[in-house]
Amino acid sequence: MQVFIRHQALTLSFAILLFVSPLCTVLVRAQDQPDPERARAFQLYDEAKYSEALPAFEKLAAKYPEDRDVLRVYGFLVIGRTAYEKDAAARKEARRHGPELELPPLPNWDAQLALKNLDITQVPFTKPNGNIQGYACQREIAINPLAQLPRKTFLHEVAHLCWLRSYVALSA
Repeated sequence: MQVFIRHQALTLSFAILLFVSPLCTVLVRAQDQPDPERARAFQLYDEAKYSEALPAFEKLAAKYPEDRDVLRVYGFLVIGRTAYEKDAAARKEARRHGPELELPPLPNWDAQLALKNLDITQVPFTKPNGNIQGYACQREIAINPLAQLPRKTFLHEVAHLCWLRSYVALSA
C-alpha cells in the first residue's frame, strides 16, 4: 500500500514537472529577449550622444527602477548635462530632473537619547563665524541656531565624534 502511494506521488510530481518545465522555459526566454529601447539608449550613450540618450534613459529608469546600469548612466547624464552651465541657479535647476524624494519620518528617533547613548553632550554654539553650521570637539557638539539644516548638521557633528572614536580605537 505504501509503495503504491509513493509511486502515485512520484508519478504526479513527474507530471507536474513535465507541465511546468516548458512554461519556465518560455518565461526565461521572454526575459532574455533584449529590450530594443534599452539597447538603443546604451548605443547612444556609447556614441557620446548624451543629449539624445537622456530622454531614452529617463524612460528606461521609469520602466526598470531596479536596473543599476540604467540608473547609473541616467544619473551621470542628468548631472553631466549641467557641466557647462555658467549660471549657478540654472545649473541647480537642471539637476532637479525627476521626482522629489520624500523620506519617511522616523517615529522612534530621539536625538537626546542618541546623545546619551553615545556619551556626547550638546553645548551652546559660541563661534562668532557665520559660515560655521556646527562643530564637534572632544565629546561635545554645538549646532548654530541659524544653521540651514539643523538635523543634518546635528548628525554630521555626531558622525565626526563617532568616526574619531573609531579611528582612535583602531590606531591604539
